[in-house]
Amino acid sequence: MKIIKENVGADKLIERQKIKLIIFVLILLTIIIFVYISIRPRNKEVNSVSTYIWNTEKIVDYSDEYLSFCELKGVNEIYLQVNDNVEREEYQSFIKKANKSGIRVYALGGDPNWTTDEGVDKYNKYIDWIAEYQKSTGFNEKFAGVHLDIEPYLLAEDKYSNYNQILENYQDILIKTSDFCAKNNISLMVVIPFWFNELEYNTIYGYGNVAEWVISHIDTTVIMAYRNKADEENGILKLIDEEITYAEKYNANIIIAVETMKSNEGNFISFFGFNEAYMFEELKKITDVVGDNKSFKGYSIHYLDTWMEMQREVN
Repeated sequence: MKIIKENVGADKLIERQKIKLIIFVLILLTIIIFVYISIRPRNKEVNSVSTYIWNTEKIVDYSDEYLSFCELKGVNEIYLQVNDNVEREEYQSFIKKANKSGIRVYALGGDPNWTTDEGVDKYNKYIDWIAEYQKSTGFNEKFAGVHLDIEPYLLAEDKYSNYNQILENYQDILIKTSDFCAKNNISLMVVIPFWFNELEYNTIYGYGNVAEWVISHIDTTVIMAYRNKADEENGILKLIDEEITYAEKYNANIIIAVETMKSNEGNFISFFGFNEAYMFEELKKITDVVGDNKSFKGYSIHYLDTWMEMQREVN
């Protein structure tokens, strides 16, 4: 009887030791997995890949080709110019198809003359068109937001001479559009050049640089960082450094836009003439540096037709 009790006691001791060993091994494995996940190299991904369609009439005949290309390239946002010469049904059809492919479509518009007294009616017409369109279309046919590309510095010199008034008008438009988008529960994006951090304003909105003002008032700002190198002294990373800092400060979003259209401003501006693989190698360098920054949301390729032409040249 005594021997039996001793055997039972020994068995229980062995069982407890096995349990302790199993627990120890599980804890050790958990630690190893945690450390591995923390230190292993990661492929940083962007949240947004977008592009522009300026020739809106082409969606009538080329919508399937456009959307097939965008889906293949992982595009999830298209900025489609508002052109009231294109029938509303064409917008509805295109947006519905895009939504089925997981692509959001924004109403693209902008004109430097909007910032002048004689041009404000054209801005109002643009906003009124969007408002009417949004009201009269089905849920899957609506624009996801507004995308403004105004570029007031392109005005003729005589109109831009009083540039503080022009900048004040520009700020007025952004505030009005922001209010419009908030009321209609849609997003707003604004495009600015990389050098707006060097442009000073002194208006009813205060004093400072235009880049910081825009980023502080708009949820998502698209920076035209038109260079074809990422990490040179005059490369994309240098150009966007301050804007990324502003976006962090104001908890805003930044998208980096690059050019694929031929440029007459120098051979360092556009990816025109390069193949697509090279472009994405340069964009990956940017992701490697700023990809962990919560304000960085991705890239925009300007514009769709020239990007597609780049792809055809490779093939």
